[in-house]
Amino acid sequence: MLTPGQIAHYETFGFLVLRGVFSAAEVSSIQGDFDEVWNEAAGGQPWSGDRTETHQPFVERRTTLTKLAEDDRIYGAVEQLLGPNIVWGGSAAARYVGDSGWHADDFDGLMETYPVIKVVTYLEPVDK
Repeated sequence: MLTPGQIAHYETFGFLVLRGVFSAAEVSSIQGDFDEVWNEAAGGQPWSGDRTETHQPFVERRTTLTKLAEDDRIYGAVEQLLGPNIVWGGSAAARYVGDSGWHADDFDGLMETYPVIKVVTYLEPVDK
């Protein structure tokens, strides 16, 4: 689970990076499921790579992906930061072209009422 240092980092900066949470074999399996769902969501059209595209809901389309939200490596970490009785809010997937820049998500005003954590999984290497 999260260390006291990781929790302090989150409480100070509002984000936390956890590298290597999944093994290479797990990432490969997740990537395969991601690609299948992406192709279905895009109506069988391959991603052109010319523009950023998103699809939602996403992980809810595969039991194997939905189970990731229940995995203690994700659920347990979120529960440590928010406390018990957390609620799943939904999913989206994106393939970006170019820089996305630093930005805050507003979650349709939910952050003003409830504590919210967005979990992002990168399936390919990214740089700073």
